[in-house]
Amino acid sequence: MNSSYISLIAMIVAVFFTGTYLRGEGVRKREVNEALDEIRARQTAIMAQVDEINRVTMERDQQLLSRIDSARTYIDLLNAEEAYTSQKIASFGENISALQSGIDSSLVQIRSTEGFTNSAQPVDVAPSGQ
Repeated sequence: MNSSYISLIAMIVAVFFTGTYLRGEGVRKREVNEALDEIRARQTAIMAQVDEINRVTMERDQQLLSRIDSARTYIDLLNAEEAYTSQKIASFGENISALQSGIDSSLVQIRSTEGFTNSAQPVDVAPSGQ
């Protein structure tokens, strides 16, 4: 056999192995791209879940803030009612003090005049026939 045949056979074998290598690289590249596509799909699903969690969290935060605002309003109303009631109690105390002073001065006047000077006789309220 001639060296040109051997070179030709060597070149054919080299081309064959080069083709096999390139096909293998193409298959590996396709597998890597498929894996990347799968990772991207999972990432998209995870991001959708995160968005849903964020949405639900925001809704709950808004509900809690609303409840806090309602509680603050209720507390403010209770504080206003407490202040009004305290003023009313103080006013009642002043009125009671004024009435007590009036009663005390009336008692002093009654005692100074030696009681009532009414000549009417006491009435018997017991039922008759007993």
